Amino acid sequence: MLRKPLKLPVRLARILALLLLCALALLSVLLPTLVDLLCEARAGLHPQLPPLPTGQKGLLLALAYVMVLVAAGAILFLIRLLRSISRGKVFSESTVLHLLAVSLCCFLEALLFLGTSVWFLSSLLGVGIFAFIGLCLLTVRNVMSEACRIKAENDFTI
Repeated sequence: MLRKPLKLPVRLARILALLLLCALALLSVLLPTLVDLLCEARAGLHPQLPPLPTGQKGLLLALAYVMVLVAAGAILFLIRLLRSISRGKVFSESTVLHLLAVSLCCFLEALLFLGTSVWFLSSLLGVGIFAFIGLCLLTVRNVMSEACRIKAENDFTI
């Protein structure tokens, strides 16, 4: 017997994703100040290192904005994925594509964190986290793709 998809958890996930998107919007407004604070903290923790030149601060700020944009893209794809799930289209090509898009956003985020590790070695932690999440989502995407293929075969034989 088929059961209806769980609506409450999907709705809560969509609300949390929207809240996270709003938090990213706020973060993008505060980003110049946060980059300055990070640079000051770096100088305080490592006084032997020279302060970042203005050009490098600008590059770091640009990288941070790109990171926010990529994260926003991942959240938007996640919201679209949740919308598909709430409509009962769990085993569909759109689900597979949305999972792939979120996974690629995670890999891109890992590369961007790798770029910031030039100034902040602790960014390598973000590289590992985002690469792992991207790999997990890519695995789920492959499983869902196979499930869609099996579902299509079953629908065709009925």
